[in-house]
Amino acid sequence: MVTAQRQARPADRYAQLGRAITELNADVRQGRDRTEVLERICVHARTLTTASSATTMIADQDGVLVVRAVAGPVATWLPGVRVPVGDTLAGTVLRERGPISAGLRRSVYRYEQALAAAGLRRVLYLPIPGYGSVAGVLGVAYRRGGAVTARELRLLEPLAAVAGLVPPPDSVPGNPGGLAAIAARDPGRSRDRLQALVERVVAMTGTTDCAVYLPGAGRTLTPIAVATGETNGDGPVDPSTVSRLLAERRPATLWHLASGSLLCLPLPAGRTVLGALCARWPDGVEPDPAERMLVNLTAGEAASLVDSGRRRAGAEEQVAAREREWLARELHDSVVQTLYGISLGAGAAGELLRNDTAQAQQSVAWIHETAVAGLTEMHGLIQRLRPDALADNGLIAALGRLLETLHTLHGCRTTAELGPEPAVSPEVRQALYRVAQEAIANAAKHARAGQVTLRLYAHDPNVVLEIIDDGQGFTSSGDFRGRLGIRSMRERAEAAGGRLDIITAPGRGTVVRAEVPISA
Repeated sequence: MVTAQRQARPADRYAQLGRAITELNADVRQGRDRTEVLERICVHARTLTTASSATTMIADQDGVLVVRAVAGPVATWLPGVRVPVGDTLAGTVLRERGPISAGLRRSVYRYEQALAAAGLRRVLYLPIPGYGSVAGVLGVAYRRGGAVTARELRLLEPLAAVAGLVPPPDSVPGNPGGLAAIAARDPGRSRDRLQALVERVVAMTGTTDCAVYLPGAGRTLTPIAVATGETNGDGPVDPSTVSRLLAERRPATLWHLASGSLLCLPLPAGRTVLGALCARWPDGVEPDPAERMLVNLTAGEAASLVDSGRRRAGAEEQVAAREREWLARELHDSVVQTLYGISLGAGAAGELLRNDTAQAQQSVAWIHETAVAGLTEMHGLIQRLRPDALADNGLIAALGRLLETLHTLHGCRTTAELGPEPAVSPEVRQALYRVAQEAIANAAKHARAGQVTLRLYAHDPNVVLEIIDDGQGFTSSGDFRGRLGIRSMRERAEAAGGRLDIITAPGRGTVVRAEVPISA
């Protein structure tokens, strides 16, 4: 009787985890407040592992870990605390992208020393997977020592994966206050080009300075690109002055200020003003018609760049939202159901141990097989969120790993015609990898393919990716409504400036073809 109870306890934990994942997924899909969701994740992590405390730390744009939620009475970890990655063992998780456990008695890290002073003896940190990177760290701390068990990791990994589904704050769509942040995060596309534009104005006119202003997080204008001439000693025009002049809606006016003559031109996109371009001449100097024309043309170019960056960022956020929705469904439909099945099987095995040992052994064997299958599925989902091979070894190696995984897990025959590593931007590389990842997953899971061929080649000025399978195919409706995976692939390709085509028919297999510019 005691033996049966001891064997049932792990199953009870997995059943509890299954219920927690179901509830948390529902919270994410319903748009519940992110802080509340992260707090509930911490509560479940602490309960499932009997830890004394739990915390979620999210990496901000500066690479600093910010504590977003806590559970348990540990004063060191308070919401809002900024943890430099060099002062905590959790920073190692961001770099190495894997779980880390350590004792606290002789820790060399300042924040772990504080935990030790609070009476804690051991910590376990797990990466919170993001899209192509590690988004943060889920940490639990114990008052007891000892090694980490595999069961602790299995219980915490799904919670970390759900934490990765929680949307970040200040999402891009519908938030004009974030245009300055978009340009700053995307220096290769927007900021460098804007800087080249204002430098051109200063070089070709008699201006003392020229700057592009975009709204920041609080809708306050921020100079995002600034060029100054040799005679300017004051820097760009004050943003409050720019806001006041824009409100006058007189773009052709040459404003005579104490600091000089100023043209303040809006950056329009339809009926929306995205920001401003300001060019200033020395006091008493007025621009000639050619200079005015150059500044007006430059403002038009700047508006086009900013609008393109805004649309691209919005498209990327929509793709990320689609993937969060897809992953939430996958967690519910596969992992959660597997855990529920394990809990039922364990309960049945416990009852059979009293009367039918042989039948109980069969139930235990079934539980083991189901657990292995669920673990494989979970690792696949985490790998989808965190494509380490792409970041570490390049696109060709990452695509090869996808085929190896397909052959190992599903027994498909694979053929790779990849050629040399293409000289593409990180955005194109990421888009192609995601398209291949989704197409290969569809070939294995839905098409029941026996052979999958992957091709990557240059077709100047584009690069082409083809995934060909001999599976059962399907009836193509053209727009593929209701097919989330196909819609995600198409959005990926279009966000990179390209297109996606699918050729398929029932019983004839499927060809997925993505063609994107070499430099998106």
